Amino acid sequence: MFELKDWIEKTKFPEKPWLVLGKGPTFSQRDKINLANYNSLALNHVVREQKVDVAHIIDIDVLELCAEALLTNCNWLIMPRCPHVNCYASAYMTLNDWIQCIPVLAEIEKQGKLVTYSFAHEPKADDPWTIDARFFSSEIALGILGRMGVKTVRSLGIDGGRNYSNTFSDLQELINNQPSFDLQFERLEELAARYNLDYLPLIKASDQDLMLASASNSKVQQPDRLSSTKELPLSAKIQKLECDLRETKQELKDTNELLYFITKELSVCSERLGWSENEVQEYRERVLELERQIHLLHKSVTWKIGRLVTKPILSITKQIR
Repeated sequence: MFELKDWIEKTKFPEKPWLVLGKGPTFSQRDKINLANYNSLALNHVVREQKVDVAHIIDIDVLELCAEALLTNCNWLIMPRCPHVNCYASAYMTLNDWIQCIPVLAEIEKQGKLVTYSFAHEPKADDPWTIDARFFSSEIALGILGRMGVKTVRSLGIDGGRNYSNTFSDLQELINNQPSFDLQFERLEELAARYNLDYLPLIKASDQDLMLASASNSKVQQPDRLSSTKELPLSAKIQKLECDLRETKQELKDTNELLYFITKELSVCSERLGWSENEVQEYRERVLELERQIHLLHKSVTWKIGRLVTKPILSITKQIR
């Protein structure tokens, strides 16, 4: 497995512009383009439909859906060091761990076609090789090409709106919970400026393209890819275990916080109880001292004389009454 930095230093591509292929409506117009004029980079499921030089995939479940195509339709596969599953970052499983679980990934690694990098949602000043993306993987594509020193980049299927090309009508749209693909445009301009890239879409999606894609996709019932299958894929099983572990860790954290609070309260109560016990002991000692003094008083000569004097008086008083 290559680190992105090492791969860029060792791998040479023809002196041609690069074409980034996404799943947007304009992907359906690729027959109008001479793809041989470009080095190509496919995002996610695109590799299942089109042969490319480089495929980039973030999610393990996408990799499994495109498993057969990955062995024939790309020369290189680039994935983050900590892949996502269903758009959520894996907290425990790294790419090395997934290689042990998924045969196609192990085969790609064995063939020396696997490239990895560190992914973050914000750029890291102390690590120029961390690829950042806030919304969509198109940002990662420009980040990689920019670090490769590419000058000219075109795109097809990197469109706005909410729909994919009808080629991908079987897929759920915007499963990363973003409101619109339009969010990527400002970021792409920012990245193009950062790396001095000449970046433009080959074909701009018209309103008609977006409407046709929407109409086509609306005819297809969008099932839940995981809940609708009787047998979950391996990555989903592992992710479920990971989610269960994450929830258990959170429950344990909450329980520890509650236990700490109860322990603190118990400590305060214990201190108060200690103070109360001390006060009780003080009162007991005072009572014992009073009893001792009364006992001594009763034994004293003065007390006995006083009793001899007061008894007749009390008797006379009773008789008068």
